[in-house]
Amino acid sequence: MNVRLNRNLIRLFGLIMVLALVLSACAPTAPAPAAEEPAAGDAAAAPTEAAAEEAPAAGEGSLLRFGHSQRPNDFNPLAVIQGIQTYVQKWTFSKLITLDRNGELIPDLAESYTVSDDGTVFTFTLREDVTWHDGEPFNAEDVVFTFNYLLDPAAGARKLSNFQVIEGAAEYGEDTSSPVSGVQATGDYEVQFTLTAPNAVFLVDLADQSIMAEHVVGQIAPADFLTSEFVTQRPYPGTGPYVFDRYETDQFIDLSANPDFFRGAPQIARIRIESIPDNNTRIIALENGEVDLIMDVPAEELERLRGVEGIQIITHETPTVSGTFVDSDESKDDPIKVAMRQPQFRQALLHAMDFDALINDVLEGNVTRQNCIFIQDWACDPELTEYPYDPAKAQELLAEIGWDSSWEVDWMVLAQQLEPIHAVLQQMYADVGINMVPRPVDGPTFVENFYANGTFDVTFVGFGAGTDPNVPANNFLVCGQIYPNGFNGTRYCNDRVTELVKAGREVISVEDRAPIYQEISRIDNEELPLIPLWRGQIIAAAADNVNLQYNHYYWDDVNEWTIDE
Repeated sequence: MNVRLNRNLIRLFGLIMVLALVLSACAPTAPAPAAEEPAAGDAAAAPTEAAAEEAPAAGEGSLLRFGHSQRPNDFNPLAVIQGIQTYVQKWTFSKLITLDRNGELIPDLAESYTVSDDGTVFTFTLREDVTWHDGEPFNAEDVVFTFNYLLDPAAGARKLSNFQVIEGAAEYGEDTSSPVSGVQATGDYEVQFTLTAPNAVFLVDLADQSIMAEHVVGQIAPADFLTSEFVTQRPYPGTGPYVFDRYETDQFIDLSANPDFFRGAPQIARIRIESIPDNNTRIIALENGEVDLIMDVPAEELERLRGVEGIQIITHETPTVSGTFVDSDESKDDPIKVAMRQPQFRQALLHAMDFDALINDVLEGNVTRQNCIFIQDWACDPELTEYPYDPAKAQELLAEIGWDSSWEVDWMVLAQQLEPIHAVLQQMYADVGINMVPRPVDGPTFVENFYANGTFDVTFVGFGAGTDPNVPANNFLVCGQIYPNGFNGTRYCNDRVTELVKAGREVISVEDRAPIYQEISRIDNEELPLIPLWRGQIIAAAADNVNLQYNHYYWDDVNEWTIDE
């Protein structure tokens, strides 16, 4: 790949780590060490009769049956929240650039790119051998169209603020009669982005944005996009390795191989993603040969499955950090909400937790303690407070804020993630006078409560912390990212943090960025709007005739997978 970068950019991008959910979803994800994404769907549901009847048997036309814990809310390329949405986007669409399994930027729709010495002009040379799934040619106009569409506020793109650095984006938000000046097709297969200032994570942001077909999506008014068939039923066409064929609501998604995929035709003819929210049902389906691959294997089932003939276990350290999100909405004035906004409440939550018991006994050693919001060592202040297990200290902190032990804390929990750890945590909190009341919800309800309505007190989920410290900082701690503008579901707003996040994007070298993110880590460590707990593993299980290699970037190399007959 022909990439010309100045020295600072080379040093930065060389340190970019593997991309997780956040690049795909930027959303809280399921907390268990075997989980990687927020679960959508009911707590217990087996594949329906319709799905079972219509699913081809294994071996007929090379079919991979992927049992997934979620049901998709939609298929919006501009607001990917769930893991299942991420798979669909990555397997049916393409981006200008992407990441390989080592976290290195590699070409996708772009054949090569250059960056100006001042870090403000990015020029991409595009592949000329790409066609959309409907046979229409792909070119630079599709790229220009995608970013103009994304930057139109009417389209409701959750990552709109990430691209406000493009020249003319702010003006376009006020008046869409003229195109964004900073995105130009400088040839049929060349596109140029001009930024208002250097941006350390612009390439990372590009690696997370699917390109859409102007000849199809251009027929949909931005104000109608969210309710269009393209978003709700069939995001077609794309340019990815698989074609989106069919969605049977809440049951399955059918994909078929794209023989013209520019990186090589997939080896597996078809993929069916079946929604099986219940952990036990999903595991039984794998053991019975009804599916070939499952995610979200519970830790307590791991060792048993290792001994099951015909099943392989695939593990990989995840950039996802499990943590606690606490409602920080300052507009709520009832006493319990006011008390929960105080740092003492959040610190008490940590002092109430016996991490040794949780990690070694409940989670069976599959996670490691994570005390910093970031997973990049250079971004974390080395002197962060540890908050050791100390129930007496927790009670002391609660007394300082006038905590009433009779208050019931609404603990929103993803229904299929009601695992042993929740009961253990509930008792630990009760021991210090915090009455956590679990409220199981399905995926769509979680999204609605966390993002749209803010109707929760505490939720225990995971968040993507990979790639760059800007990702969790920008998504969860910035005032301007409060829903519907972004993914800040807790409604936390600290002007200093917002200033720091902006500054961290606008400097390039790690040496200059480190003190900025270390200050953010100190603020989060004290105020704890987002409470990091531990970092675990992705745990998947597959039939032993499935040949794949996991990478952090949601299996982007799906076109290389095979199934032995």
